Amino acid sequence: MAHTLSGKPILIAGASSGIGAATARACAAAGMPVALAARRRDKLEQVKAHCAAHNAPTTVLECDVTDPDPCTAAVNQAEADLGPLHAAFANAGYGQESPLLDMAEDDTRAMFETNLFGTLNIIRPAAAKMKERNAGHLLICSSCLGLFPTPWYSVYSATKAAQHHM
Repeated sequence: MAHTLSGKPILIAGASSGIGAATARACAAAGMPVALAARRRDKLEQVKAHCAAHNAPTTVLECDVTDPDPCTAAVNQAEADLGPLHAAFANAGYGQESPLLDMAEDDTRAMFETNLFGTLNIIRPAAAKMKERNAGHLLICSSCLGLFPTPWYSVYSATKAAQHHM
């Protein structure tokens, strides 16, 4: 029996560019209502325009994943706008090329705040709602560098390894 995603809402954090934007376009093409979350509203509006070409219901949610309260608000608003989430995709993240010992402490902590704790800030409130319904999917975008670190990306690799182990 074929499984259809049509009509099943998804929240995508980090939807303003890259993998998140591509995922949003693919989900919209599959008929999924899409909640787009990221810091840059202007970029989200561009992605929303692509989703609209597929007639997919789409909502834009300005959200910084490093702050738990706006993440909870984004999950709540996504469900209010689109219905119970079928999936939440914790995709927001970034890397910085730097030797470990040269990377500033604040930069190291900031990357963990976004890549690791930002993931938790999205999946925790989504999981709570899914657990109540006994239905839903939590998705995390990690990286092969979480398994195979490379020079100059040790902090990024560490954040992705932490995601992988969650």
